[in-house]
Amino acid sequence: MKINVFFPSRADRNLVLVFKILLIHFALGIFSISKSYGQTLKDGFYVGLEDMLSISPDKPKLRWYHLTRLTIKGDSVWVNQSPISIHNRDTVWSSSDGGFYSYKGKITVNGNRFVINLKMTKCDYCAVPIDTLRLEKFNHKVMSGLITGDGMKIEGHFYWQTEGKRED
Repeated sequence: MKINVFFPSRADRNLVLVFKILLIHFALGIFSISKSYGQTLKDGFYVGLEDMLSISPDKPKLRWYHLTRLTIKGDSVWVNQSPISIHNRDTVWSSSDGGFYSYKGKITVNGNRFVINLKMTKCDYCAVPIDTLRLEKFNHKVMSGLITGDGMKIEGHFYWQTEGKRED
């Protein structure tokens, strides 16, 4: 009795390999889509630190930040920034150096990414750049970032959700 053994041709093996690769890509694609769309940016209050240039000529190693508070409600955003310095676990709050910025604007969310378009509403003790061609102050700011499990990451800075209230 003769038994026929089927040996797939090279073309058949390549077809099976391509099918397996497509199946894996499809499965990974579903998981990545569900992960990115499973994260949402919740209404609430977020706090983070933005780096500033040193504003202490007498202490050049002192690191300054803008303590940035974001309030999100629907597609509206309010941002308030205050200058602080952190040195050896001590926080120094500036009364004028570094400027106090206030913005309001809109947020657009697409999957796990977002863009915030802001217009400056108030600025105390601020150095605001001027467009020398039009002699106008720059009062627009765009922030973009990613939604994370604990909050959001905007241009390399982490913002975590917190309890609080909106400051105008």
